[in-house]
Order: sequence, then C-alpha cells, then structure tokens
Amino acid sequence: MGRYSGILSILPRYEGDIEMELFLGQQNLVLLEGLKSALLGGAGLSTATTTVALVTLSGTTLANATLAYVSGTVGRYEGTLPVVSSLVEGTEYLAHIKVLSAATTVAFWKFRATAIERR
Repeated sequence: MGRYSGILSILPRYEGDIEMELFLGQQNLVLLEGLKSALLGGAGLSTATTTVALVTLSGTTLANATLAYVSGTVGRYEGTLPVVSSLVEGTEYLAHIKVLSAATTVAFWKFRATAIERR
C-alpha cells in the first residue's frame, strides 16, 4: 500500500470489483471512500483536490468532474459525471481519479467502467 489509500466506486458500487458500470443517458455519481494519508498517521484527508475524468480506451477525455469532500466523514469525496451522450452501450471506458495535495499528485487510480442501459 502506498502512502495514500482509498476505496473508489462508481455507483452502483461493487465491493472488491474494479470493473464498474456506467449508466447511459444520465449523470453518474462517483465516490471516493476513506481517503487517508500514512504521512498523517492514517488520518482521513479533508483538504485534497480530487478529480475524475471519463476517458475512452484510446485516450480521448469525454467528461471531467471535481469530487468534493463530504463534511463530517473520514476521507469521503463525491462528485457527479455529467451526461455523456456519446457513450455506447457495452463499450468500456476508463475513470481516471486524481488526488492532489499542495498541487502535487499524491494518488492516481484507473478503473474500467462499462456503459450500460439502466433497467
């Protein structure tokens, strides 16, 4: 484990599974749970700048969002990806999550997300 850790999910959340679903034709909530710093004795971070980018497998950015700290939590950040009309059902995309502290990237995750129609 690195100096920074957290659990990421794009709703619906699947514990222990990094493949996630991305719903067509709607906004998608992005959650980063339990962002902590080993440099702070494992304390939760509440002042990080956290962003998500939805990217095609070829590297084209489709959408960006900022994840805001949820007051009163231990390192929970939430953000909403806007509706992306160009998503194709069954296609895989990447969610790039970046955490900055004092303008330095301190954590970065890439998660696969498959676009599906909500039923």
